[in-house]
Amino acid sequence: MRQVSFVKKIICSILVLSLTLQGCTVYRKNPVTLQEASEQYAKVRITRIDGKKVRFVKITKIDSSYYGVKWVRGEKVRLPINPTDVSIIRVVNKSASLWANIAIAVGTLGIGVLIYILSQPVLDEDATFQLE
Repeated sequence: MRQVSFVKKIICSILVLSLTLQGCTVYRKNPVTLQEASEQYAKVRITRIDGKKVRFVKITKIDSSYYGVKWVRGEKVRLPINPTDVSIIRVVNKSASLWANIAIAVGTLGIGVLIYILSQPVLDEDATFQLE
């Protein structure tokens, strides 16, 4: 009985880890400019000169100023972006993010099945099967 309880705890822990990692976002390797990021209407991660990373839903350009759109307490808020404070701008890679999430889900499911199979009692070598 203890072994079954232990296996259930491990499988539940793996499923929780899988759900936690489902929000995985992969960003493109090549940085872009503020102008290019505002034209793409995609999620963006900005690394400032001081090393702090800020994520935005998208970047918009109004007149000659750039704004990062972010969710704050259930509302979309536009925050001004100072181009001199920006070090690197990376745009989300949607296809890589999708494949990463699928790989995490399938890998977690596979590990869960493997643990379940390995936790089952093993038959004795002398056991015989009768087919009727």
